[in-house]
This record gives sequence, structure tokens and C-alpha cells, in this order.
Amino acid sequence: MYNPKVSIITPSFNQGRFIEETILSVLSQDYPNIEYIIIDGASTDNTLEIFKKYYKKIIWKSEPDNGQTQAINKGFKMATGEILAWQNSDDTYLPKTISIIVDFFLNNPNVGMVYGYFNYIDENGDLLFTKKIIDFSYRQFTCGRFHPVQATVFFRRSVLEEVGYLDEDFHYSMDTEFYCRIGKKFIIALIPEVLGTFRIYPQSKTGQKASKRRWRKEELRIRKIYAPGIINKFLIVYYLLRAKIAYYLKYRNKLNNHLEQ
Repeated sequence: MYNPKVSIITPSFNQGRFIEETILSVLSQDYPNIEYIIIDGASTDNTLEIFKKYYKKIIWKSEPDNGQTQAINKGFKMATGEILAWQNSDDTYLPKTISIIVDFFLNNPNVGMVYGYFNYIDENGDLLFTKKIIDFSYRQFTCGRFHPVQATVFFRRSVLEEVGYLDEDFHYSMDTEFYCRIGKKFIIALIPEVLGTFRIYPQSKTGQKASKRRWRKEELRIRKIYAPGIINKFLIVYYLLRAKIAYYLKYRNKLNNHLEQ
């Protein structure tokens, strides 16, 4: 049976609290041909000690860098797999994720990128709720209706070779801009299964208020590039407001229920 190599990149910086869980979610996959590369930005916590525990099973380097986006690109340049992904250092894959996506790619040779459903988890790893995302539509995506979450995204090497690496001018929405480039040239498909987890906590990049403001600025900059025009401007405002309200209400209710337990 043909088992194409899958290369997973994890950017890391002072994530000793969560990085081992991320590592184990990759190493415990039932798929036999995985290359796991971790690019660390010279962490000063216990991260490097954790890497050393798994030195026979992972490839890692630790050196100063210019942030997450550059670290991911470094990893892509080292990767040798036919299928690529990056998994952040506080998120995880579910046990059979790699087997599921490889099987899908093998049976759908016209698809360039896949993504799936995911679980929101808290800092303790407890489930908050499951997020189900709609089928990909380039126009709806560029106008802000929905967003494939990086923790579940995989793409072919040929896609990266065609569209290029992540844009290092983006520090918060590098994934959005990357998916826009992919969506213009390749088929992006939804796998309707939970493939990963996305961790929400106050200290996370996503959870910080200042980060959210910067993320919104980058998102609007991307919309101006990939969704110009009066109609698209209206759709952008509509989808962003609707998504923000729906997310706030759902997350608030789920979080309150979690805290009351």
C-alpha cells in the first residue's frame, strides 16, 4: 500500500506547558509515514527539555526568529513530505487524523487542500464545544463568512510550490491570506469529521485583546486584496458581524455552562 510522507510543522516559543501534548498527538497517530519538524524561537522555559525526550522521533531546531510565520516557513523549507501541514504548539490532532486525510487525498486527486471540524478546548484540555464548518466557497471565505482552522488543514506539496510560502508581513492572519491564494487556484474540500482541537485561554495569541485588534486589521487588509468591490464590501461587513455575534453567543453560553459545572 502506498503511504505518502506527511510533514507536520510546529512553530514554538515558550510553550512548555502545552507542547508535549501537541507532540504526542502527532507521534501517536496510526499512520506509518510522518515527518515531524518543530521550529522553536529560542525558548527559555522547559520546552527544550521536552524536545530532548523525543529526539529520536522528531526533528527540531531552536534559534531566534521573527515570529510564528517565519518559523512555519523555515519548517516548510526543511520538509520532505508530499502532504504538508502546520500544527500550533498548543493545539492537537485527534488519533486517526493523518490516516483520514491521506485516504481522502488518495481518493480525491483533484483536491489541493482539506480541512475539517474541530473541538474548542480550554487550557486544561476540557472540551468546550465542537465547531462544524461549512463547505468551502471562495467568495464566502474571502468575504469572511467562515474560516478553516489551521489545526485541521492539510495541503499537497504541489500547492505550496505553486502559491508560495506564508507571507511574513502577516503575523496573525497568515493562514487566511495563504488560504486565499490556494482557493484561487485549487479545490479546497471539507472532510466532515473532527480532526483537531483548538485551545482557547487568556494567554493564547487568539485570546489576547491586543492580538484580536491586530488580527482584525490584518483580516480587513486581506479582504481589500482578495474581495474588492461594493457588493463584496457589503458582504464582508455582513458576514463578519454575523460571525462575531454568533460566535460570542455560542461561546459565552458554552463557557458559562462549563464554569458552572
